Amino acid sequence: MEITKYFTQWKYRVHILKTLYFNFKYLSLREAIKFPYLIGCNVIFRTLKGSVQIDAPIKRGMIRIGFRDMGIQNEKDQKTILDLRAESQLIFKGCASIGAGARIYTKGILTIGDDFYLSLNSTIIAHENVSFSKSCTVGWDSLIMDTDFHKVYNFYTGEKYPMTKPILIGEHVWICNECQILKGAVIPDDTIIASKSLINSALNTPPIRLSQDVLHV
Repeated sequence: MEITKYFTQWKYRVHILKTLYFNFKYLSLREAIKFPYLIGCNVIFRTLKGSVQIDAPIKRGMIRIGFRDMGIQNEKDQKTILDLRAESQLIFKGCASIGAGARIYTKGILTIGDDFYLSLNSTIIAHENVSFSKSCTVGWDSLIMDTDFHKVYNFYTGEKYPMTKPILIGEHVWICNECQILKGAVIPDDTIIASKSLINSALNTPPIRLSQDVLHV
């Protein structure tokens, strides 16, 4: 069968039972038998209580989770973690690759545009709303997080600061390795964020390469 040949090509990397479970848990029978999700052997399903949707034409293998994406990486040592909490939403707008060692935690809404690439050991935490437009790349060891995980008060005024703010990332954005994209970040289209940069506010700039020297706040 064609599907048997397809999985044989990936037999040392695809976890067949996890792939079957994930596809049939989140898709209708007609969609699931196309196997748009491929799940790697080292993927851990910590919690799968949220919803997962594909808002695009279904194609076999269009979303790959937990596979090696760099030659220097030892795939066997990298654990990819999916932690999708109750009432959260993970929405794929097209093809996506989630590298080995990556971690995705959703308590709110995470939208991933078409042609998305998340490299090894990077983390996305969506407590409220994190949105990637099409053709975005996130380098290794980066953190995208829309929450502080704790409340902050002004000791003098008693003002309470919000714990979460949405993160919006435009089209054709390249976030290089070891970046931190924190709550309230807005990155415009056609922007490259240089290695080890930190962003926690809206960047109202024309298409530009931004370095860590101007992004630390």
